[in-house]
Amino acid sequence: MLIAQITDTHVTTPEVAVETGIDALGALRRCVEHLGALSPRPDLLLVTGDLVDRGDVESYRLFRKALAPLGLPMLAIPGNHDSREAMREAFAGHAGVGTDGPFLNIAGETGGLRLIGLDTTIPGRIEGLLCDERLDWLDARLSEAPQQPALVFMHHPPFETGLTRMDGWRCGNGDGLARVLVRHRQVVHVLCGHVHRAVDTTFAGIPASIGPSPSHAVGFNLEQGAELTVGIEPPLVRLLYWTGKRLVSHLSPIDGVQRRVS
Repeated sequence: MLIAQITDTHVTTPEVAVETGIDALGALRRCVEHLGALSPRPDLLLVTGDLVDRGDVESYRLFRKALAPLGLPMLAIPGNHDSREAMREAFAGHAGVGTDGPFLNIAGETGGLRLIGLDTTIPGRIEGLLCDERLDWLDARLSEAPQQPALVFMHHPPFETGLTRMDGWRCGNGDGLARVLVRHRQVVHVLCGHVHRAVDTTFAGIPASIGPSPSHAVGFNLEQGAELTVGIEPPLVRLLYWTGKRLVSHLSPIDGVQRRVS
């Protein structure tokens, strides 16, 4: 089974794209075209937040329209640029977006793998948080199937990356999350967004990764206190291959050219 992670697409209306100089919608369409051309095609999309840039319903409509050619099931959670209320309206009746309760948490299953998405957002803030209520929800979902492998996905990473500005905006209460995860050893991966770069590490002894944005990248600078920069880099998308026993992570260049080698 192949899972594609789409994250930090920051879709905007055409007028806003002209204002910002970033064609995020065009970048998403190219990502969708790339995923559609893969063989085999992905079986599922995991969307790890910041679907749109300004939290408006029209941008969510454009996001959904851009994904439509794939015709794939999707599970999505919000990021700090998203609006819970607008997402509820734009995805009303969509099984892949949680619309009940105060948080847009979501849980699903495919190919024998449990998929559990956490809403880490704080309205009006860039950084994230996993409060006791959200961690209790996660603990309950993991307790439902203690023998079934599970992937936990969220927008804000709970770990440092070395990019100091982004680290200041990571998910708060990472220690609380780690305490839940160590009680549930069936979790095989923690998948995040937010940082606009591909990052791989471990968290609570579990493989963890951050997916790159198909649109724009946060500059790579590990100097302490370095200013935040944003630019256009060769776009990538993270693909997760579930063998039934292990999860294998790949990065696929969206604008890459494939040539057959004899």
